[in-house]
Amino acid sequence: LSMTLEPSRLPPIIRDAVQRVYSAHPDMQIGVDIPKEKLPILRLDSTRIAQVLDNFLNNARKYAPGSPVEVRVRRHERNIVVEVEDQGPGIAPEHLSHLFERFYRVTNDHSIRGTGLGLYISRKIVEAHGGEVGVESELGKGSRFYFTLPIADLGVEGQEGDHA
Repeated sequence: LSMTLEPSRLPPIIRDAVQRVYSAHPDMQIGVDIPKEKLPILRLDSTRIAQVLDNFLNNARKYAPGSPVEVRVRRHERNIVVEVEDQGPGIAPEHLSHLFERFYRVTNDHSIRGTGLGLYISRKIVEAHGGEVGVESELGKGSRFYFTLPIADLGVEGQEGDHA
């Protein structure tokens, strides 16, 4: 993967990704929770991080249709954590450790299109940024996919958080 890491502000990338998915699927309920306190400027490839967000949001739409989706951003130690959570059917425990592997698909339902590469590519993108990906899920209670991005000492962005 080629990366162009530049000092970037994360909130506009998140809002753009949510708007892009919502524009294509206006029936989707997507909430956004970005803290009002100042967030650090990150060194990242904004196009690639948008690709990860698009993948997480589109997977929530495909695998948890009709479920409200919440995108949250928070600071944890020396990282920014971005979460995409749905209230869908959840994922069986035996699948969780394999979700970010190449070509792995939970379902054989051919009505749900995909190659099994989206989460694998997302993992590679996040790892190239020095972060990690993960998932927590419980059957019948939904799923929470997340990724971390390390904080670089590049300064602090203005207060432009929002709670949608």
